[in-house]
Amino acid sequence: RIMPIKMNGRTVTIAMTVSDQIATKTVRQTITVCELLPAQIMVTRTIANSGHIYITNGGSATRIPGNVAVTVEPGVTIVLDKPSGGLEVNGQLIAVGTPTQKIKFVGNSCGSEDGLYSGIYFQLDEAEGTLRYCDVSGGKDGVTARDGGAVTLRNCQVFGHTDFGVSSQSGASVSVIECNVWENGEGIF
Repeated sequence: RIMPIKMNGRTVTIAMTVSDQIATKTVRQTITVCELLPAQIMVTRTIANSGHIYITNGGSATRIPGNVAVTVEPGVTIVLDKPSGGLEVNGQLIAVGTPTQKIKFVGNSCGSEDGLYSGIYFQLDEAEGTLRYCDVSGGKDGVTARDGGAVTLRNCQVFGHTDFGVSSQSGASVSVIECNVWENGEGIF
């Protein structure tokens, strides 16, 4: 018999009870609950710190088109799932945490059989980003600006990527201010 026994905004605890004529044994397991982000965010919006974790669908990168601005509130965690998952920003991404409520962009370490997400990309001339007090970890690439995109990282930690932690390519602009970039395949490019 499996029964949900406790749920809050972030986790569900379930219990399984097995019994025979000799003994009864109950095991509890807590599962993290995530809200699925759409494959494309079509309107300007805020990703609120509402007590749960967000996850990308993993089938492809979540896209932010050129006319859309997405703001991420302090304390939010976004799980970027699977190798083709990640964020492709052609519009604007504003992720400003605080020293005590960092914003986390992390790879899915428990269920993505294919491994790491591709990265967070700011691409094309309209793309711009501000990341402050963010942890970006566990992907193929960390943060990349390319083809005219621009991003500023301030007080961020970028680590645990198999390729680049931070990169600027093809006429893009990246500012890295008071950040720690470590344990990446290539650091800063």
